[in-house]
Amino acid sequence: MSRIRCILLIFALLRICATFSPSDSNRKYHQRKISLFCTVELREILLEGGASETEVTEMAMKLGSIPGESIIEGAYLAAEALTKRGFSGGEIATILGQSPRQLCAPGAVDDIAASLDFLSEEAGLKNRELRRIAKLRPQILVKKPKLSVFRDTGACPAVLATVAGGPIFNIRNSTCSPVDIIRDIIFFLQGVGFRDRRIKELLVRWPQILTIEMPQLLAVTDFLSSNVGFSTPALREKYPQFYQNTAPLSALYRQAPWLLAASVGSQLRPVTNFLRHDAGVQRLDIVISAFPRCFLLDPDRELRPRLYALKKYGVTEPGKIIETFPLVLGLDVSEQTDPVIHFWLNEIGIHRDDIPKICRAFPSLLGVDVQTMQKSIDFLREIGVQNIARFVTRLPPVLAYDVESILRPKMTFAVQNALSIYDVVRFPAYFSYPLDQVIEPRAAFLQRHRPIDHKSSDAFKTAKRVTQNKSTKRPSYTYYSNTPIPLASIGLSRVLTPSDDAFAKLANASPQEYAKFKQRFLQQRQQSTSLSATKNAAATVERKENTLSFSDSLNKRRAISSSSSSSTSSSDSSSL
Repeated sequence: MSRIRCILLIFALLRICATFSPSDSNRKYHQRKISLFCTVELREILLEGGASETEVTEMAMKLGSIPGESIIEGAYLAAEALTKRGFSGGEIATILGQSPRQLCAPGAVDDIAASLDFLSEEAGLKNRELRRIAKLRPQILVKKPKLSVFRDTGACPAVLATVAGGPIFNIRNSTCSPVDIIRDIIFFLQGVGFRDRRIKELLVRWPQILTIEMPQLLAVTDFLSSNVGFSTPALREKYPQFYQNTAPLSALYRQAPWLLAASVGSQLRPVTNFLRHDAGVQRLDIVISAFPRCFLLDPDRELRPRLYALKKYGVTEPGKIIETFPLVLGLDVSEQTDPVIHFWLNEIGIHRDDIPKICRAFPSLLGVDVQTMQKSIDFLREIGVQNIARFVTRLPPVLAYDVESILRPKMTFAVQNALSIYDVVRFPAYFSYPLDQVIEPRAAFLQRHRPIDHKSSDAFKTAKRVTQNKSTKRPSYTYYSNTPIPLASIGLSRVLTPSDDAFAKLANASPQEYAKFKQRFLQQRQQSTSLSATKNAAATVERKENTLSFSDSLNKRRAISSSSSSSTSSSDSSSL
């Protein structure tokens, strides 16, 4: 036993002596010297690039919290590489301070340079776009794949291969470079249906996509295509009978790229099951395309109370309302839905049986605030509408129309054309037609057009001279060819309801004739609008100039009065 103890003691002493060997001390001294040199050079690079002392200090504190002197050398090399690619000192300090452990590790400068070159050459990103991506997500420049990312994705490998448009992507190992990961994501976006220009826009707008693992991207794509009904180019080509008329998945990802990071099991699947089974939605792709944020809502605490609110007021098919107006899923019951329907019932006096009809026909009215509706109701009372509830039931969108820009100009135009509130009440849809595109051109055409023969239409019997046939004792109509047709004599419904071609036939004119007249009328109207805008701008400038000249003259008068008063005071003092 004593011999074994002696041998162990000798080995321990030799190890202690080895730690104080001259070669090791020289190596540590050399590393400290390199670290000091890199620290001074790094500071000079950042300050020369425009970084402030605060930014440099914050970055130095983050680097100092990481043990090891090689981190300083890595930071210096990374800063030098970023400087060559146009990054400023402040941007470099921000980038290195966000991910110092990854960006400043030994050998990271090669991955940084390769990633920036790939994004610049292959993806076509400009320098300012590269700087934005690197500032928001600097870790993508040195990102390494994880070996355990294939767990809990919920993706079927066979379906993933079909969705990706080809063989499933190979499982990456720890030896692949960040460029391989970026290339895989670009290939994935191309397989989904993105064009090169759209890929560039997505990378700049949402660079977080470069940090998502490939199995997660494929899992979300698999679920949205197989369970929700979105399509990719590969699916439309292989299964046209199922995916020909469905919404493209690329459009959804452009609108809501954050969906690619959503959890299939805890977010996407519960909301999809609720919409399909509880709400009765048939076209899930339409609903998700219009309101993708519904995946962020909890089915039990948020979506289900909103569904019950619609059923409470008599809506029997809420799925159709959701398909027509998907944003209804985002309306809070206590703050939006209940106050609006209570306003319809109590303030306007709409019958309760008409509420489901209005909700089915115009569900977007549930999202209009009560103050806007109150202004429309006040305007209808102002112009003399007696039965507000009946008027609103016949034209529910009137509650959402702006009074000053839509309702009042149309009512003013009706009064100028000898129309009364009685004509508007008989045809409430008058307020729904565009004033500049439909109402004014047709009224002007009837005023300027000179009909020759209108015996086929009883609506034009105001432009006539009545004589009596002595033999038959019946009135005989002689139509004047130079008499304009007033709008009030025909009726709003007959003038506005038909299409342009049908209206031209009604006015005994050819569709080409009315089309030319309408085009010329709109051009003249646009010119007059631009001319009036120019005059208003010139008048505004003139008022400003007059104000400035008046203020200048006032200042001059004050200066003269002050100088005269000072001279008077000096003369008085001299006389004294």
